[in-house]
Amino acid sequence: MTPDEVLRKAVEIIDRDGHTQFRSFAWPRPEDVAHEPPWIEPVEEAGRSAPVSVVGAIERAIWGTVMEFALSNPNFDQEYEQCLRVQNYFLRWVRRNCAIWDVSSWNDDRDTTAEDVARALRQAARDWPAWNAAPRA
Repeated sequence: MTPDEVLRKAVEIIDRDGHTQFRSFAWPRPEDVAHEPPWIEPVEEAGRSAPVSVVGAIERAIWGTVMEFALSNPNFDQEYEQCLRVQNYFLRWVRRNCAIWDVSSWNDDRDTTAEDVARALRQAARDWPAWNAAPRA
């Protein structure tokens, strides 16, 4: 996928699954997780379907889960490069267009809404073709 496709898919994920703060995805409630095996199953499922941060949405758009659970993916190294490329573009885009220097702090700010995150992802996706075509010094 191209960066704009990843960002559009991240918007769909936030619209469908919701937005969370202070972690890449919303962990299951303690009462939903057994204290002995197979306790990991609800956590892995949350990685695929729970509300996500802006970074978690980008990761899920690429791997179908957040990065913690994608490490065993046979294409992890190649897809990790793609993830870094998309995140790097988004970081530069929000700095230039929104004066946001720390995406994690912005995501976690109590005034940042799911709509704010989706809007920024959507606008960055829209701007990718021009950004990508621009000559670099």
